[in-house]
Amino acid sequence: MDQFCRTESLDAGEPVAGSAAGQTDVWLALEYDAPWGPKAVADARLPDAVTSHLLAVPSLVPGARVQLIRRASKLEARESITLFVGVSSLVRPAMVRFELPSYEALLELNLPQIVVALRSGVAVQGATPLDKPLVLVCTNGKRDRCCAKWGLPIYADLADRDEVECWQTTHLGGHRFAPTLLTLPDGLCYGRLGCEDLDGLVAAMTAGEVFDPGRTLRGRTCLSGAGQAAEVAWRVETGEFKVAALQTVQEVPQEAGVLVTLGEASGTTYTVTVEKRTLEAVAHPSCAKAAGPVSGRFASEVGLSR
Repeated sequence: MDQFCRTESLDAGEPVAGSAAGQTDVWLALEYDAPWGPKAVADARLPDAVTSHLLAVPSLVPGARVQLIRRASKLEARESITLFVGVSSLVRPAMVRFELPSYEALLELNLPQIVVALRSGVAVQGATPLDKPLVLVCTNGKRDRCCAKWGLPIYADLADRDEVECWQTTHLGGHRFAPTLLTLPDGLCYGRLGCEDLDGLVAAMTAGEVFDPGRTLRGRTCLSGAGQAAEVAWRVETGEFKVAALQTVQEVPQEAGVLVTLGEASGTTYTVTVEKRTLEAVAHPSCAKAAGPVSGRFASEVGLSR
């Protein structure tokens, strides 16, 4: 394949809204500096018990996802291994950092208990709360070449900024929207960013706002694809960019799509109907996969709920 899947997606007019990993509200990000394979955790050379434990996390904690992260491109001697654990709920997003003496020490953590504490706003023993936003930029070229080509320049820029903490990460999904990145603990996923966007992105993050939702926001991962697309449409229509302004999201399937009701912190609610449409275009969903029809989620007019 001579063409990049990112370029094909752009040419096809595929929308970014509603394309983030859906209904994922618990994140584990584990430092691993060795080379990454296409399947990240399964391909990593971790102790067998640790690999098995990480692969079981989604069944142990519903809505959880594991990312491998790094700041260097090769193994380096270090005194500890960083692990981030967080919840990206609408109402109380939170994330903490552990410094582990070994990978085996991960097995001693009671993950369900940690998640319950984070959801409740209770301090997690042995962990340190984040003092700045965390950014994970997908650079896993072994999974898709677009992620390395467009992700590495974004990571290099953000890694030098004091306002955020930035790490490279394995697959976030949606290579064709590269560069893709995740902001935590709010769980906002962005795509198709350029280095020229990063001043605005960092300013928005530090102000507790979303950045340019109509062009770059793929969605908030704790929501479904329909909920993500509805939030983007609502923010574009109302100009409400404060992350915390959205407090509730409810969905009702209908013949024409999904009726999404969004509730603001003020108590005002809005309705949006989101439908999935197939476009008149064919493209590769990733560089290594066969080409197929292109589809996307499209939101109807945002209406004030009565």
